[in-house]
Amino acid sequence: MSLPPTLARQRALLWGLAVVMIAVAVYWPATSVGFLADDVYQIALNDGVAGPRAPWALYSLYPDDPSATAEHMARGSLPWWTIPHFRFVQLRPLSSLLLALDHALRPHDAFVHHLCSLAWLAAALLTAHALLRRATTPVVAGLALLVFGLDETFGWTVAWIANRCAMVAAAFAFAALAVHLRRLDDPRPRLAWLEGGLWLLAFAAGEYALCGLAYALAFALVGRRDAWALRLRALVPVALAFLAFVLAYLAAGAGVSGASSYVDPIAHPGMLAAASLDRIPRMLGELWLALPAESDRLLMRYEGSLPYALMTGLAGIDGPAELVAGHARMVLLLLPLVLGPSWWLARRWLSPAERRAVAWMALGSLLALVPLAAILPSTRALALAALGPAAFFGSVGVAAARALRPWPSQWLPRLRAAALLPLALGLLWTNTAVDAAWARAQIAGIGSTGRSYARFLLGPGTAGLDLRGKHVVVIAAPGLVTGLHGQWMLHLWGRPAPATWHTLVMGDRRLVVRRFDERTLELSTLGRPLLDQPQETLFRPPDQPLALGDEIDVGSFRARIVHLHPSGGPDGVQLAFDRPLHDPSLVFLAAGPDGLEPFELPAPGRARALPPPELPGLDADATPPR
Repeated sequence: MSLPPTLARQRALLWGLAVVMIAVAVYWPATSVGFLADDVYQIALNDGVAGPRAPWALYSLYPDDPSATAEHMARGSLPWWTIPHFRFVQLRPLSSLLLALDHALRPHDAFVHHLCSLAWLAAALLTAHALLRRATTPVVAGLALLVFGLDETFGWTVAWIANRCAMVAAAFAFAALAVHLRRLDDPRPRLAWLEGGLWLLAFAAGEYALCGLAYALAFALVGRRDAWALRLRALVPVALAFLAFVLAYLAAGAGVSGASSYVDPIAHPGMLAAASLDRIPRMLGELWLALPAESDRLLMRYEGSLPYALMTGLAGIDGPAELVAGHARMVLLLLPLVLGPSWWLARRWLSPAERRAVAWMALGSLLALVPLAAILPSTRALALAALGPAAFFGSVGVAAARALRPWPSQWLPRLRAAALLPLALGLLWTNTAVDAAWARAQIAGIGSTGRSYARFLLGPGTAGLDLRGKHVVVIAAPGLVTGLHGQWMLHLWGRPAPATWHTLVMGDRRLVVRRFDERTLELSTLGRPLLDQPQETLFRPPDQPLALGDEIDVGSFRARIVHLHPSGGPDGVQLAFDRPLHDPSLVFLAAGPDGLEPFELPAPGRARALPPPELPGLDADATPPR
């Protein structure tokens, strides 16, 4: 017997609020993480110390402007090897304004900023529940919401404030989709206007709204049964919002160029298609099989276990080295083996409408991965795409419960019910309790990494140094954040800012520093080329390498490539400074066991070897933010 509409809405609201409270409790440790990566640069932009930037343009990190790029390189906020036409601009005006509002109300207060992220998580979950209730039955919607609310992706989106944009876009996109489905029963024009406004807000939050558009397309393809003309007409609000986004995107010069790990879908659609063949299967593995899309994190989590041996054996992968190449193949082999039997068994106890909802939401999740293939597979990007799998797992769980009441009298349905139950329980356990545990582990690792950044820069080796107005040269940094944002982190922590902050290389390689004369150093590697690490190719892709003899003037020094590795990349660079190396305005730092410390230059004609730089005090399971 169905409940009265008012009582049903009240119960749905209570359940939605209960899931929100569970999710907030799970992700609460993120409030102690602090600021990370791009957060630090955006704070410097808000404070005006990193140059002028409008409050709606805080995600316009590096516009395509060779003169501005040269200024960044001279200051050290872009590395010396950056290509002239480097561009990293995201069109996220609403999310940017929200960050500016946080800063205006509580500057440098990470706890309050994380509370705002938790509020947007609540909004995303409640609007997702509204969509699920429109798409399927209340019981399926309720269980799907619980699965969705405990998805591992929210660990990242809550912990990393700059990534809040994914939740803001999700909140408005899910609300727009809920109105889109409501228009089937209520064709009043004002609902079309409301939907269009919500889509505009979703796209203003960020390009993640393209994932919401994917669900709208999937619903038109397989979620509706009326005439195609009506289906296309219903897409007008989202189509107009998408057109407005594209025009604004082009007018703002948004996009990414020069970064090997990012693909601009407008400028390079062919590259996006090629990248999708590897990236989309890996993201499918994370969404549907709880296999991290990043191969290094997959190894860290499962290597040496029986499941890892079974998975890699099935895919013919021999050892970690082959996993990177075979990761996508392994996922494509496992998907039908895991999901096929579960769906075949469950569909008997689901209504046609419930099955249709799973079909279009699963298709929407798949289509949502197409724009996400523009970046390297990352847990933090999968919030919107995770709703389709949640609907699937919720439906399978409900089907298993229905199979037990009443217990089938015939042996074949009884056998199917008995087979479905452990599969459903396994899927639900993996996608709720296990996902929540991994999300908390991710948050702990992110927090550990953030604290290690502070120790790396503010350890005992730099405690007594006065860097105000100095030209700091860091021989090597272990990663992108310590290599690129050092001066902004000093500002955040109240340390006097240097005039420039140059990191010569990033990554875990052994180095040799040779001094030629009073103004010239040479930096060379042992066994590996320079500029081949992911954090380095972000600024100069492999198809635009530096050649022998290439020279780059970055102001305080000139870098010239003097030797090439057998692989073709440079492994020796000469650095000619504009002042004597012993000038007191020059400060050389190198990574020690407790972080950065003063680096004693070798005497002219002599050399010093340096071990790979490491973050001090980093927990074994911590993964630096990407």
